[in-house]
Amino acid sequence: MVPAGVNPFDQLIQAAQLRQARPHLRPAPRNLASDTLTLTLVEHLRQAGPTTTASLCHVVDRESRLVWGLLKNRRAAGEVTFADGLWSAAADYSESLQAEIAAAAALLRRHGWMVRRLRGVRP
Repeated sequence: MVPAGVNPFDQLIQAAQLRQARPHLRPAPRNLASDTLTLTLVEHLRQAGPTTTASLCHVVDRESRLVWGLLKNRRAAGEVTFADGLWSAAADYSESLQAEIAAAAALLRRHGWMVRRLRGVRP
């Protein structure tokens, strides 16, 4: 029984306003030992081989736009490739070689040279 003069709907509204709604956020799955989503994608490509964008979306629990954005720089650097609808890790990519190339480019720039990477040309 509700006491006289007390509106139960007002009580429900007050109770609802006092509750702090917290969205339930799922953390991205971290099946691989990597620190970032990009590294997770690249490691997955190295281990699983050629993979579709949809599969990569499932790996990091993100939409395809984000997967393409995450892999954009890695693709430009030649670390990953996209052909015939499949992403794959480049077999001939070498981090040490890329570090040497970056050091050589920095040296040339310090001495006044203009250095640019040609599209589609990899060492």
